[in-house]
Amino acid sequence: PARDTSRRFRAEVRFGEFYDDNAPAAPSATGASVPAGVGEGKRNTFGELLSVRLDYDWLRAGGWIGTAGFSFFGTHNNSLPTFDLEDYAGSLNIVRRGLVANLPVLVGVSYTYDHVVLDKERLLERNAVAAYGVLVESDRHLTTGQARVEFKDYKENKALPGVESQSGTNYLVGFLHMVRFGRDRHYLRGGYQFDYDDTNGRNYT
Repeated sequence: PARDTSRRFRAEVRFGEFYDDNAPAAPSATGASVPAGVGEGKRNTFGELLSVRLDYDWLRAGGWIGTAGFSFFGTHNNSLPTFDLEDYAGSLNIVRRGLVANLPVLVGVSYTYDHVVLDKERLLERNAVAAYGVLVESDRHLTTGQARVEFKDYKENKALPGVESQSGTNYLVGFLHMVRFGRDRHYLRGGYQFDYDDTNGRNYT
């Protein structure tokens, strides 16, 4: 039905403004901390930002839900356009809902591709694969766990020493337990997360 189809698609658009008093601190596509021409001159700028997110549930069968998504985030610096940033991302997510020992559980896997552009030039490409799960023990207790592998490829200056390369692989695994109170208005959280960057350059490992 047309009504059900409309629920499968979701869209969100946000627009805002910002002020940055140290824009040259941002990374550059050449590997230098400050692009040529900026020097110790103007460092502050006003700007605008735009965020767009589109999601479509391409699979709804039993306890399975599959979602494809696209997002864009961009900033424009009025006084320092050298630091304009654009982030394009696509994602694919599959989730299964069910019961384990009569307790609600959700498990899923996701793939995300991320393309980051700085000053109209590619800065970074990322590919990430993640698996996660959520177990609802009771109305008050909830536990989540996740594992993720992310491959990062920076556009780097060929003259940059190898030890300064930020490209590499990131590994993350962790869990979180939440205790909820007052109809979820208050909660306590506790957990552990291991996050390791295995970069090509040892200065960033």
